[in-house]
Amino acid sequence: MLHQTALHATHEALGATLVDFGGWDMPLWYPTGAVKEHLAVIQHAGLFDIGHMAGLMVSGPDALEALQWAFTKDLSLSGPRAAYGAFLDASGGVVDDAIVYPLSEGRYFVVLNVGKGERIAESLSAWAVSEGKSVTIRDLAGTYGKLDLQGPATVRVMTKLLKDPESVFDKLPYFSFKGDIELANSDIFLADGTPIFLSRTGYTGEQGFEIFVPYDKIVDIWNRILEAGKDEGVIPWASIRPKYPFADTTKRLFPNCSIKRKFQLYEIKANITKKFLRNFLSSFYVNIFLITP
Repeated sequence: MLHQTALHATHEALGATLVDFGGWDMPLWYPTGAVKEHLAVIQHAGLFDIGHMAGLMVSGPDALEALQWAFTKDLSLSGPRAAYGAFLDASGGVVDDAIVYPLSEGRYFVVLNVGKGERIAESLSAWAVSEGKSVTIRDLAGTYGKLDLQGPATVRVMTKLLKDPESVFDKLPYFSFKGDIELANSDIFLADGTPIFLSRTGYTGEQGFEIFVPYDKIVDIWNRILEAGKDEGVIPWASIRPKYPFADTTKRLFPNCSIKRKFQLYEIKANITKKFLRNFLSSFYVNIFLITP
């Protein structure tokens, strides 16, 4: 039986097409269609359910050393800055890309792709045992829900939902974060007092946030974000479809459309890809190859 996120019933109610993705029943697209979803993210904003992704807490006196044994990016970061890089196996092969959040001394939150958490945890644990190091690794599955809000309207939408938004957005550049993933310790709140962990990150190349919220409140917060973004053009966005489709997906998704329409779709995709390459690859260089953030 496939795993389900806390928003599974919501996706069904919205008419999403659900498919098996790494053992999870996830939305491939909604009735609005792939083109409108793509355009929403580059013109307005899209809301993603990313509850299938793995999350680990790596802590202890030797947590940093354990992570640096396997992770490609220097985690000696100043300020609340996240690091994007890759986890490698003992032979140097890439296991998965990930974002690592240094929360405090000896505490690191790691976000990985679906199905990779157990492998990375086992690898780090085995290294710690072999080296006689003190490292604790906890799987945080089920302790939070994860939403991504991506697109140029995201700040305006979140301003309506956050408590003291001016303070939250102050000194929050790309790849920084505020709050704590152990939400009882977080000092960032929605207007109703709900604690959240807010990260100025995402994989779309657009302005946006990754939002970690209490698991039992994610359906309510999903609905609140859509309501707050109604006038901004915010719509649900399928979580697992490639964010930047190319020509082959046009043939597969729109096999019977006219030549003129195909050229329009290619132009849309070319513009999306151009923006993606400019924004994302520049941050990739900074976060992978430069020692200082």
